[in-house]
Amino acid sequence: MARLSLVMGIALLAGLVASAGQSDSKDGKDVKVEQSWTGRLTGKDKEPLREGAPAKMYVSGPKTFAGLWKLWRTEEKVPEIDFSKKVVLVTTAGGPNEVKLAPKVDAQGNLTVRSIATLVGGPGFGYALGIVDRDGIKTIQGKALARDD
Repeated sequence: MARLSLVMGIALLAGLVASAGQSDSKDGKDVKVEQSWTGRLTGKDKEPLREGAPAKMYVSGPKTFAGLWKLWRTEEKVPEIDFSKKVVLVTTAGGPNEVKLAPKVDAQGNLTVRSIATLVGGPGFGYALGIVDRDGIKTIQGKALARDD
């Protein structure tokens, strides 16, 4: 009886994992993040740096991207990105948490910036930056895709 319960539990878990991994849903299709960078800035003194995150949850120009990169990734060279073809999604989470992007796009071309984060309490914040292709994206978070400097 215990084995049967164990087998049924594993089968149920496998079904839940399989359904969670499907790329099409009523919320849209998963969007491939071509390259991403994550980090955690710990300490109360780092919390004001979170304000550098764009409210619109993306960056679409080289100057704006370079400013954010230098704010959060101070020691690294700014990557070159073709902003005529790409956009960089930006998300943060309070506390020294790890963050991962999980964007989706619906049939109308609206990209929703979604993220998954650990739940660690404490000072600081975590962030994720991710490059996605602009092709087929008309709006992000329901607002027209705008070009930054």
